[in-house]
Amino acid sequence: MSIGGEPEPILRVTVGSPVYSQDDQKIGVVNDTRGRAFKVHAGFWRDFWLSAESIAAAIPGQAVTLIVDKAHLNSCKLKEPPAAA
Repeated sequence: MSIGGEPEPILRVTVGSPVYSQDDQKIGVVNDTRGRAFKVHAGFWRDFWLSAESIAAAIPGQAVTLIVDKAHLNSCKLKEPPAAA
């Protein structure tokens, strides 16, 4: 689904893009995409998956901004990765 001719934010998520919380804190870097989810490499922390619904905005090759601030990030993490296609 697109809004105003723009593709859905998940379709603009690209591997290597930095991921920021709503309060502009860098969370990590997109490490993988799978269907309607993407994996974040968070440095020393464990990598984790987020759903398409957690994206506020995405600019291909530049940045992904989440709908939550860093303090509420855990509420968006998926319990398990999506099944491989």
